[in-house]
Amino acid sequence: MRWFAALLALLTSTSAFATHSLSCGGKTYYLDMSIGSDNIVNSATLSDRVTKVVTVFRGNEVETKKLQWPSNEGDSSANRLELVLRTKTGQSFVISAKGKDAVLQHQGTNHVLDCNWQR
Repeated sequence: MRWFAALLALLTSTSAFATHSLSCGGKTYYLDMSIGSDNIVNSATLSDRVTKVVTVFRGNEVETKKLQWPSNEGDSSANRLELVLRTKTGQSFVISAKGKDAVLQHQGTNHVLDCNWQR
């Protein structure tokens, strides 16, 4: 019975379960995000295609400033994303997307991404 109470506490302490994923890729970076039912990015995996370094962001390392994802599957032009990812060492990655067009800013450099808004 104690394990059931612990499981119930764990399930109710999480903000939301992942319902969708969103990916954005470009020449230098590939970003895969898990979106919760509360329309918040729960976690993000950022792959640097040049250095081959993969970083996973969770919890307070992920700040969803804006996520608008209308249910219209055919036209993503109304979709918006503003996201900040912070590493444990203090580096930040700022992602802004309008429709399929996105930019990842890191250390003063802009990296162009293309987002796939398929649910």
